[in-house]
Amino acid sequence: MGRQSSCLGLTTMQGACDVNIIASTTVDIWVPTGKLPPSPGGPEFSTSNLATLDKQPNVRMGGIGGNAAAVLGGLGGEVALFTNLAADFWGNWARSQLEARGVKIIAPAGLESTSVHIAVTGPQGQRLSFFYPGEVTFAEPSQEFRAKWILFGGCPHPALPDIARMLRQSGGAVTFLDIGPNLGQEFNIEAFAPLFSTIDWLIGNESELAGFTGSDPESGARRVAGMAKQGVILKRGDKGAAVFFRQRRSPLWARPFHILPQNTIGAGDAFNGGLLYGMSRGWEWEDMLRFANAVAAYTVQAPQGTLDIPKTEVIFAFIQSRPAEGVVMS
Repeated sequence: MGRQSSCLGLTTMQGACDVNIIASTTVDIWVPTGKLPPSPGGPEFSTSNLATLDKQPNVRMGGIGGNAAAVLGGLGGEVALFTNLAADFWGNWARSQLEARGVKIIAPAGLESTSVHIAVTGPQGQRLSFFYPGEVTFAEPSQEFRAKWILFGGCPHPALPDIARMLRQSGGAVTFLDIGPNLGQEFNIEAFAPLFSTIDWLIGNESELAGFTGSDPESGARRVAGMAKQGVILKRGDKGAAVFFRQRRSPLWARPFHILPQNTIGAGDAFNGGLLYGMSRGWEWEDMLRFANAVAAYTVQAPQGTLDIPKTEVIFAFIQSRPAEGVVMS
């Protein structure tokens, strides 16, 4: 076992973030219910087709891009988001939330509809999702928006040839590619083989990585870590997280923070935002993992999810109040 991470004494600013996120934004509408809705009935409002809610629904930021950018902005980082927001009602709402957090948004002109996800959740976390993807078109960075760190992702993702082209044009940036969620696309280790020479870090949760490699998550992570330029970041939900390195035999394992979640939607994206924040500050991996885990834990217990992410001082206090949790070991 290796040394433990403290995440103490880190400064909140070590120069401006230089992060681009090229990924989707979705408006999430969360509908919590004591039980999942009944089967659809007749056209009338009646007890036969009615599910009464214990809590009021709320509207949240969603998507790999929107959530990670909201987290970075909330923490005080500087980020440019290349995404698919239209000038419709939902797009304008998402844009206002992101811009209030200092996020610079670059979206293609002329998009007619923004992605919307309605998630109905039961008392044990069961989820029924209604997803409207909108127009999956992304603006691409120009020379003006060169960055040191770039996160790619989507829901759905850009086509693989588009991802490959943007990776080649990344200008020496450290690149991250989040493989989930995989909604009917052929995202697997064979399809990605030509891209591994240009991807620094592959990111995925246990289910996504198992589907991507066709093996158990840990074995799959070790395999892919030997193919990507630097390695694999494995998000393990309520079990924590891990990073597998190409040039280092032992992975790092981050223990979880034990919290009572209100809603797990966006937790993995919040983790990405916290990780990028730490990396852009030059932190060690142990500190980045613990901080990213803390950001994800804070998100799932916050009423507005990623929109409730505070400045770093609050996250540091959260970590310091739980010295036995979130510890990173090798």
